[in-house]
Amino acid sequence: AVADSALVAAMFAISVTDSPTVTDSALLVVMSAISVTDSPTVTDSATINNSPLVTITAPADGFIFTMGDSIPFTGIGMDAEDGDISASLSWSSSIDGVIGSGASFSIITLSAGTHIITSSVTDSDGNPGFYSITISTSQDDEGAGGCEKDCTPPTLGVDKDGRRLVENGFTYNENSMNVELFYTPYPLITVDVGIENTAVFKIYENNGPEDIRHFEFAFGLFEGQYISQSQAVIVWDKSWDGQETVTLEDPDNVLENVRVLSSIGKCTMESNKEDCLVLTIFHTFREPLEFDMVGSNVWDDKRNGWQNYYNHGIHIEGESLNPMNTMMIPSTVKYEGLIKVTQNERYSNYWTTDDGRIFEMNSFGSFKQINISFERFQDTGEPRTRLHSGFAELIAYEQERATAIFDASQLISELPDYIPYSPPQISERMSEEMKQKMLEQEQIAKKILEAERTVKVLDASELLEDYSR
Repeated sequence: AVADSALVAAMFAISVTDSPTVTDSALLVVMSAISVTDSPTVTDSATINNSPLVTITAPADGFIFTMGDSIPFTGIGMDAEDGDISASLSWSSSIDGVIGSGASFSIITLSAGTHIITSSVTDSDGNPGFYSITISTSQDDEGAGGCEKDCTPPTLGVDKDGRRLVENGFTYNENSMNVELFYTPYPLITVDVGIENTAVFKIYENNGPEDIRHFEFAFGLFEGQYISQSQAVIVWDKSWDGQETVTLEDPDNVLENVRVLSSIGKCTMESNKEDCLVLTIFHTFREPLEFDMVGSNVWDDKRNGWQNYYNHGIHIEGESLNPMNTMMIPSTVKYEGLIKVTQNERYSNYWTTDDGRIFEMNSFGSFKQINISFERFQDTGEPRTRLHSGFAELIAYEQERATAIFDASQLISELPDYIPYSPPQISERMSEEMKQKMLEQEQIAKKILEAERTVKVLDASELLEDYSR
């Protein structure tokens, strides 16, 4: 049985035939490498202050990673006097310098190349201990779709395998959220027209934040729509020489006071490097949007791109600061030509003319008048047709004029309440010539009937004679 850790070094040369019993947990890792052929008994209890023993348990020595992979590091630090001091481990790379601390952590920002990873610790007496391994990180291989070597798109949250690379990748008016791979459940944020808002995006690119070239922040999306169908888009671009530009795709004048600030920051709270591009987008809404969902689109210098959508999104309240939309449409009145209609309210299908006619626009963009009674402006010209707005007044005027010329009220008062009337017989209203013609026609009709009867009787007699034979 080994009772004193000071004798561990001497045990390396021992070849024994049985497994020793180890009572000091600090020796487990070291003793596991001893080839044992006998069971020595160590009775020396000398007290020697030794250096801590450090072991790296992950990753494996010689392992090769792809840039952007999340690499886990775990280690053990044991000291005879201080016990388990794994929490005090310090980790460094021969390329990137200090990369982490503690018994375990993960990192996604290891540079390309071959790294000598060293884990070290110092005990309470100032004695150091360390352990080193060698690992490598490489670029992606040439992939499908025309990408060359690097086929990994930037991300605001997780990679294609679901590993989280960025924490709180999207913040709107101080409401932060971890971004998922594609759709991110986001609580509905309500804002007011005319008030400035702030959106912050953190973007990780495996080749470094300086390789991010393009970013879009889109508004007014309905579920199932894409960035290209949005109502307004704020676009940030960076040229090859580092010049940044901001453009606004806003046909309905929804946004104003747009500006974008870029900086470099940490992707996660535990990261020791500032490896994320941080875009802060200031903007003000001029009117409410029809739909609330928002989206983002980003790509790097290799055109590797990715889109994210945030639903429920952003809801804007308040009166529009923009004038209502107008357009010219064909009139339903003959010869009137085109008339101007104004949208009743934003995103409404109802439009109204200046004289009160209301039209409904269907999904094909056609208009139908839906109100019958309306007040029109006076037309030019004489009101001689029913299409003229003054035609009703003309009728009333003519009625008054006719009454003034011929007042029949006195005549009506002199008439009796009942006037007997018997319509004449038809014969009384016929001339003698008409009567004579009717009699002639009547005689002709009688002769024709008599002739028809005679023919029928002769036919019947012949049938009877044939039957009797």
